[in-house]
Parts: sequence; structure tokens; C-alpha cells
Amino acid sequence: MRLHGRNGETWSGADSAADRFNQEYSEDDLRALAPEIEAVAKNVGRTHVLFNNCYRDVARRNVGMMMRLLNAER
Repeated sequence: MRLHGRNGETWSGADSAADRFNQEYSEDDLRALAPEIEAVAKNVGRTHVLFNNCYRDVARRNVGMMMRLLNAER
């Protein structure tokens, strides 16, 4: 699963790729996505979730939140 962010304002009208991916998921956003990830994970051997909201360090912070929500291991 690849997560690009949900910033509709900058997605189409961004001046640069950095602007397009400048969006940090809230914990509520990630909590809403967690059941979908868990449903996929039940049917496959390994599940990868990639955060492509790569502005500054927001992806790294979101990975930590999602891992905590899913009780996931690295």
C-alpha cells in the first residue's frame, strides 16, 4: 500500500514535488486506514506500507505512528 498524502490543495496545483507531498497524516487519518491495511495483511504473506509524503520528516513520523497503531515490527 502506498500513501501519498491527502493534501488536495497542493496535489494538482503544486509548484514542485516537495509541495505536492507536503502533508502529514493525523493519527485519526492513520487510524482510519489501519483496518484496510490489516484486511490486506490477512490475505498475504507480507504487507508493505510505503509513505510517499516525503516532505521533510513527515513520512518518518507517520511510519512510527502507523507501526504503533498496527503493533507492527520492522
